[in-house]
Amino acid sequence: MREEKIPIGWAVGPDNGPTDDPNEALKGHILPLGGVCAYKGYGLALVVDILSAVLMGASFGTAPALDAKVRDLGHYFQAIKISNFMPIEEFKARVDTLLQQLLASELEPGVERVYYAGLREYLTEKERRSQGLPLDGPVYDSLEKMSEEVGVPFNIRLS
Repeated sequence: MREEKIPIGWAVGPDNGPTDDPNEALKGHILPLGGVCAYKGYGLALVVDILSAVLMGASFGTAPALDAKVRDLGHYFQAIKISNFMPIEEFKARVDTLLQQLLASELEPGVERVYYAGLREYLTEKERRSQGLPLDGPVYDSLEKMSEEVGVPFNIRLS
């Protein structure tokens, strides 16, 4: 939506060539977790495709959906009752240990830190709660105009 470039390696365009254009990526394919050559990423992507497309009757690869009359969109949901495996507090402690090990990993040259799923969003939320939401001029102007149109006071400051 922001029309920002995406990192090379996230997706390929309709010509199967690398792209940093999100619109071209939507016409092409998202690459497997971990990149094209990462066997774990490839395996995870394959399992996700099997569960969310093949099993659901949606299209996959070059195969069409089983029923052309319904929307060609597959989903897969799974619920696990953790307490059937171990006490929840023990599970949380073990996950925390795993995440701490990830954060303590040796960094590749040029990499500032390790992020796990949700960490960037958590850090951004924490920053925005303490420092506020960044608004650029056009967004600020449109919010100010809307407040005038609906008669709601607008008391947001740009910093």
